[in-house]
Amino acid sequence: MMNEAINRLQKANNVLRRGNIKDAIELYTDIIRTEPENPLVYYNLGLAFIENEEYELAEKVFNQSLKLGLEEPRIYIGLGYCSLKEQNTQRALNFFNKVGERQPSYKEALLGKILAYVNSRPPEGPDENLKKALDLLAKIKQLGVWNQELSLIEKTVKNRIGYDSRKK
Repeated sequence: MMNEAINRLQKANNVLRRGNIKDAIELYTDIIRTEPENPLVYYNLGLAFIENEEYELAEKVFNQSLKLGLEEPRIYIGLGYCSLKEQNTQRALNFFNKVGERQPSYKEALLGKILAYVNSRPPEGPDENLKKALDLLAKIKQLGVWNQELSLIEKTVKNRIGYDSRKK
């Protein structure tokens, strides 16, 4: 029975990877009917809901996964991205901060924090959060994660705070 459950979950994951989100959601839901206590299925269903831009549903199933005992940093990253979509920056940061530096998904949490700081509208003015975003961009660059999108984010942040590269 255990192998069958693993096979069904792998099949649903493969369907999701191929971009068949609706079919994957149906498969995960079907698995939950027979295995309502399997937290990994809820986690994967949450990813499918994020792909389908159904953030409230994603948040519910991520929380169910946690309730069932899956203390996985990737769940906090998922919850962080759901909070970002709800424009709840502080809540998103709280979730991203639950992912420690030694976790394999730490780089994803850093990316989430960068997005939170860049998109936040703090009452004391945006410059402080933009400076925090710049610090995190430098940190992620040191970790070997850098691409054109991050470079554009860095340039945008520097322009928004009037950063003068000759000062550094």
